[in-house]
Amino acid sequence: MTLQRFFLFTLGLGFLTACQPDIPELGLSFADPAWDGTTLPAQHQCLKHGGGKGAPAWQVSQLPEGATWLVFAYSDAEYHPNTHGVIAYPVSLLRDGLVPSVPAQTFELPEGFVSLQPHALEQWSQPGAYLGPCSGGNGHRYYVTVTAVQIETQGLTGNAFTEQLMKQVKKNPKAQIEMTLAVY
Repeated sequence: MTLQRFFLFTLGLGFLTACQPDIPELGLSFADPAWDGTTLPAQHQCLKHGGGKGAPAWQVSQLPEGATWLVFAYSDAEYHPNTHGVIAYPVSLLRDGLVPSVPAQTFELPEGFVSLQPHALEQWSQPGAYLGPCSGGNGHRYYVTVTAVQIETQGLTGNAFTEQLMKQVKKNPKAQIEMTLAVY
């Protein structure tokens, strides 16, 4: 996806990463102790800077009744929202609240994950669903906004599926949280 197409796509939906008022807060914590919300764990920056490991695994709690999907929008606060990828995971695959890690800079995702918007920085690295922090240590704050939504996806495929899921994130979130990944 070109950067121009990305911005048009993002502007058309509204920025997903702005947490909305009066929405219940989703419980979210790192499932991997290497992540602490401050320091970027070794090898989790983008390939350009010698990394390439994936996003953290997550522990989700306080999931609202009826939620069917979790949408993870990864962003750089000093750049543009959603530039590091938007990925969905079905609630039906949660085991003890655990959301597995997503590999970086590939479209080969673990079972159940769907790339809704690939990372928008192909000029920095190879294409993929998720791009790890890539500022080269310039002090950028990387964060994720996780939104729980309820949507009937039976019969929806491709763009229709993506559009319906993104529409629910913007217009009818059941719970949401923003969490800092690291400053890098």
